[in-house]
Amino acid sequence: MRATDVNGSTQSEKLLAAVWATVLSTLIGIAAVILATQVEGNYGWGLFVALPLCLGFFSTLIYGYRTPRSHGECLMVSVAPIVLMGAGLLLFAFEGVICIAMAAPLGLGLSALGGAVGYWIQEGRWRWKGRWTTMGLALIGLPLWMGLEPRIQGEEPLLVVNSSIEINAPPEAVWNRVVSFTEIREQREWIFHAGIAYPVRATLAGSGPGAVRRCEFSTGAFVEPIEVWDEPRLLRFAVTQNPAPMEELTPYRHIEPPHLKGYFISH
Repeated sequence: MRATDVNGSTQSEKLLAAVWATVLSTLIGIAAVILATQVEGNYGWGLFVALPLCLGFFSTLIYGYRTPRSHGECLMVSVAPIVLMGAGLLLFAFEGVICIAMAAPLGLGLSALGGAVGYWIQEGRWRWKGRWTTMGLALIGLPLWMGLEPRIQGEEPLLVVNSSIEINAPPEAVWNRVVSFTEIREQREWIFHAGIAYPVRATLAGSGPGAVRRCEFSTGAFVEPIEVWDEPRLLRFAVTQNPAPMEELTPYRHIEPPHLKGYFISH
């Protein structure tokens, strides 16, 4: 005898349906992530809201293709693609641990919401007859949204913030600490152990206009050609090279997710 549920499905049939639903939805999710981050370079509503919502929706309807499933089963299948996709992004060096952990609560919650919508549709409680048409429209709409979103948003406005620090010391005493300083040996705070860039030392090659200062951070160096050298009153410089704002926690030696490029630039 084979054990069956109230809908007549065996455990092996349910497991196979869950695997198919999870694998297909995960592949859709990975393709959408590549489109949003690698092609469009856009970390927006499409990636963080529409994608997990649609994945939970897709996986639930695929899982309940032949027969309606229980609410608990639909919930587990709806969040499985997000879990598997997060593991895949980490395994194949697309993202680091911190970024995946930050996105996980939002992704899991929205995928569960999408799964709930799929459950009510597959149960027929909304009397929805065109569920596969709806899923097809969502499947087409998701990449369309991701492609159009950065073009609709346009360029982000430039916000200017002026700040100053007053040091209780004569300019002559401060000058040498501005042009160069020895290695910082203070104990790092916890956030810097998580990968956020922190200053290590500064070096100066030459003096006067044309000299080059390098501010060494844990992730690389700011390269700063000196433009004005008015000792000890004014030091003005440009920035021609920027290090990454953080180093991702990852099993690999080094990865470079797209969101680390071009989102924090010093001029």
